[in-house]
Amino acid sequence: MNYISKQLSHFSNSHTVFIPVVLICLAVFSGYTAQGQHLQEVKKCLFVNPPHSAKLSVAESNDLKSLENSIFVSGLKYDKISADILTNDRMAGYNLLVLPAACAKSLSPTQIVMVKKALHSGVNLLF
Repeated sequence: MNYISKQLSHFSNSHTVFIPVVLICLAVFSGYTAQGQHLQEVKKCLFVNPPHSAKLSVAESNDLKSLENSIFVSGLKYDKISADILTNDRMAGYNLLVLPAACAKSLSPTQIVMVKKALHSGVNLLF
């Protein structure tokens, strides 16, 4: 019994030293890896909601709420707009366009061309 208690004592003592050392190493090296990455900050995000006249299924409504909650939780600040008033001028200045599937299927051909132009000009799309 004495042998087992010594081993357990040694084991617990080594973990009390080991865990802080690992945490310190992670803190030091995470700073170096973060400096090497060049991630672009999302400056402006536009969340496009389906038009008010759109009839959404329960699944589409849940997907829309889930996507909006995910973006909110991620810390991104975003503006919301209804798809029925989506124009080139209203998309100007945004570098991320969130276009849920429920909204995308309600876009007019003209709005689809506008979204395509925005993508070609450098706007990122989350669909």
